[in-house]
Amino acid sequence: MRGKFPPKSFFLQSSEANLVKQVIEITEERHILNDWEKHSIYVTTEQDKIKLAITVALNRLKLGKIKEEINEVNAKIKLFTSSEEINNLLIRLSLLNQAKLTLSIALGRNL
Repeated sequence: MRGKFPPKSFFLQSSEANLVKQVIEITEERHILNDWEKHSIYVTTEQDKIKLAITVALNRLKLGKIKEEINEVNAKIKLFTSSEEINNLLIRLSLLNQAKLTLSIALGRNL
């Protein structure tokens, strides 16, 4: 059993009633969706909500990282005197700002 996660039936056969109750709540769908899509009624499932939450969280992390990189590039621009180095940093800054804009729009944030 080492290295493998036990199947649902393992937990359902437990003598601990609270554990069995928790497993049932986690694994069973709360509502049965019979042919709702046929009538153009779409219900958001728990799995859909989790996927959305993960996507939003990842986009927030990416946006935070991009903002850090923008600050670093701005600091480097102030230090360098070579026009070639500054030009490369400005190109990088432009790309970072485009990524920031894209993620901000996806997150529904105003700049």
